[in-house]
Order: sequence, then C-alpha cells, then structure tokens
Amino acid sequence: MKTASNGVATDCSSWMPIARTGMVAAAKALAMTALDLLAEGFAVHIVADAVTSRTQANWRLAMAQLRQAGAVVTTTETVLFQLLRQADTDDFRELARLIR
Repeated sequence: MKTASNGVATDCSSWMPIARTGMVAAAKALAMTALDLLAEGFAVHIVADAVTSRTQANWRLAMAQLRQAGAVVTTTETVLFQLLRQADTDDFRELARLIR
C-alpha cells in the first residue's frame, strides 16, 4: 500500500495510483486533499454521496471544481459494484438486493 505525501493510503494494484475515501468528509477539506493528490499524479475518485458541506451550493461548487481538476465524481452504489467487478456472482446479487 502506497501512501501519498499527505498520509492518505492509496491502492497500488494498478499501474496508476488511485486514492479513495470512504468517509463522510466536508467538501472544502476533501477538495483540498483531492487537489493535492491530483497534483501528485494520483487518479482521484470522489464518492459524492459520502461528502457533506455547510450548504448545498458549496457542495455543488466543490464537486464541479474537483471534476474540472480531473477527479472522477461517483456514488457509493457505483463504487460498490465496481469493486465486485462482475455481475454474475452471489455477492453481486446480494449487494444489489441490499442497496436497491
């Protein structure tokens, strides 16, 4: 497991370092960390429905800024299904049942 200079653990299982966060985070703090990671060459994925902000406008602006900077903005459901990698498994069917 690789660690970026700001201490965020990253997944090095592919040729491009990827940083993921699974915590609820304030949009401003998350944006600052994500922008630092992007500047270091990491592929950054933001789980938008796990991010909060003081106002909806601040949240929208942070997501737009991150998208414009090169981050992938996604949802918890999408990340879960991507981590499973295939749809023809019992794990996938169970997860689909739980989140729908």
